[in-house]
Amino acid sequence: FAQFGTWGYAGAIIAAFAMIWLADTKLLNTGEKILLSWLFKGLITLMLIATAGAMLSGSGEIAALVLPFQYSHWIGLVTTLAVAWWLAYHTDSGLAWLGRGLLAILFVLLLAALSLPGSNTTVLSESTPLQALSRSLCYSGFNAALLIPVLQKRHSGQYRANLIGMGGIFASLLCVGNLAFRLHPEILHETMPFVVLANQLGKTGFYLCALSLYIAILSTLTACLRGLGKNWLALACVVIVSFFGFGAVVEHAYTFVGALCFILLLIAKFLNCPGRAFISQTNML
Repeated sequence: FAQFGTWGYAGAIIAAFAMIWLADTKLLNTGEKILLSWLFKGLITLMLIATAGAMLSGSGEIAALVLPFQYSHWIGLVTTLAVAWWLAYHTDSGLAWLGRGLLAILFVLLLAALSLPGSNTTVLSESTPLQALSRSLCYSGFNAALLIPVLQKRHSGQYRANLIGMGGIFASLLCVGNLAFRLHPEILHETMPFVVLANQLGKTGFYLCALSLYIAILSTLTACLRGLGKNWLALACVVIVSFFGFGAVVEHAYTFVGALCFILLLIAKFLNCPGRAFISQTNML
């Protein structure tokens, strides 16, 4: 969001509130709108496969950065896939603990980054409100679609309370992160600016950053696998997508997929269909 200048703060807050609103959605199930139901399931399944593939590839890249031996990339990839599968289907609290750990590390890193001396480099040219708004809506659609398979089985009251809490944490992290990056605009063109920023905190900062990125990858991959269900064809597609590389998938797929997710969740919201979120016979969304 820092690339949008001052409008990045508005974009972060809008993304958080839109994510809450979209995730609290009853998706199409069966009946007269069966064609739309299958269309929605197909789109969300593609999103989960693309996201899981990117996360799986990213886990290998982080392992290659941290582990000083041969084949560390493949060891990290295979190990992460096995751990994420176990967390998705053999524990109900695994994602919660991952989330708490990630939250703590991120706040420590971001607050430490705020203590670094700011740069005199000119901030990137200010974007228009429309640019910040469109990207924030894509971002909200992407994250809302990831939340639904994790939280859809909760009681409605607890579900909404969890969403509101997540939205507040989400907005806080994005705004603090936005401030930290605006103090160092020279790194915004980097492929992984968060790593570059953490490197300025020394070796400890680098390893904390690597740990936070790995936890984010593992938790996202776990959520995707839970949403896809025990579908071996989908799992094979995830592995295939991972071969394209983390950067390629994120650069070419995330904004487009996020926009599709926003549109389909918006349609489901306004259709106001009865019943719970749809689950296919293969336990996919």
